[in-house]
Amino acid sequence: MAEIGFVPRRIEPSVRHALDTFRVVVLQGPRQSGKTTLAHQAVNGGTFLSLDDPTLLSLALEDPTGFITGRARPVVIDEVQRGGDDLVRAIKLAVDSDPTARQQPCYVRRR
Repeated sequence: MAEIGFVPRRIEPSVRHALDTFRVVVLQGPRQSGKTTLAHQAVNGGTFLSLDDPTLLSLALEDPTGFITGRARPVVIDEVQRGGDDLVRAIKLAVDSDPTARQQPCYVRRR
């Protein structure tokens, strides 16, 4: 059986532009459409975290501020909705307290 490689996404240039322009980017789309793969490519030296990992989810729920503090940027959080309102508020506070243009976190949410 032949292995299927990465399928380029037409949206990739738009995602890269958004990451260069905005401090928070939300990537939404249908299941199995390549959002996580695209996010992995976008991280480019930053931090990729998936809240599908029970350990990371537990950390995000217990200490949302500590969970996002001090990580290499951009920060990609796959399945960010699992972290709930407290994680979203922690992200907002972190972004609002550091308006540096090149310190954009990137947060991914799947549907």
